[in-house]
Amino acid sequence: AARLILEDVAKLLPDTAYLNGFEIAQNKVTLTGQAQDAANLIGLLEQSAYLTQARFVSATTRKDGDALETFKIEAGIRTGGQK
Repeated sequence: AARLILEDVAKLLPDTAYLNGFEIAQNKVTLTGQAQDAANLIGLLEQSAYLTQARFVSATTRKDGDALETFKIEAGIRTGGQK
């Protein structure tokens, strides 16, 4: 199941987003990484066949002069695995 979720997330994320971390625990997925437009990621992840209720668990941050925002997102894993 973890491989299927990771493949789905990889397809949904734009080329301007990069994952630094991917963790599954207690029926939820935690994604950490960087993106040009982190706010846009929630809507994209909600399109996943495997994830639901995606939300930021901390504020997105951008260092001065950096084009990318750092994000941490949690999402539930859909029971039954798909929409």
